[in-house]
Amino acid sequence: MHNSIIEFNNKSENNEFLLQAEIASIDSRLNEINRQIKYLEQEKYDLLARKKECLSSIKESMPSSSGGKKKDSLSEWNRVDFKWSDQVKNCLQKIFKLNEFRPLQLETINVTMSSNDCIVIMPTGGGKSLCFQLPSVIDTGVTLVVSPLISLVEDQLWFLKSLNMILDLIINF
Repeated sequence: MHNSIIEFNNKSENNEFLLQAEIASIDSRLNEINRQIKYLEQEKYDLLARKKECLSSIKESMPSSSGGKKKDSLSEWNRVDFKWSDQVKNCLQKIFKLNEFRPLQLETINVTMSSNDCIVIMPTGGGKSLCFQLPSVIDTGVTLVVSPLISLVEDQLWFLKSLNMILDLIINF
């Protein structure tokens, strides 16, 4: 009987030793995880700070009309003191029989007349056609208009031909 008590104690001590070793291993792993968490928290802090800097830089470069701090470039084109401004006004009134521009038409025409490329997105009926028709009347050279709406193009051709404009239509299906 005495031998079985000693075996039980040895097994119990051995089991306790294994559990203590496992606890030490768990503690070591937890310490490593805590170090990784601290590293990741610092990296997160650094990345959030950099993101804030990037967003601030973007805001600095955005025009004020888009919520930014940069002087709105749109206002640079909403003027009537360009060398072509008198021709534009005269053409608007005499050829197109209009007294004033719709929103963004003057800016778009001024950009076009300054030989800058531009993309204009306006709603239906917003006056996009005038933005390329008027400059083509007063400027020399070729005006190329790409449009997927054949019926609209045909209507515009009819109107411009009535103004004695030289133009043609190329359709590719």
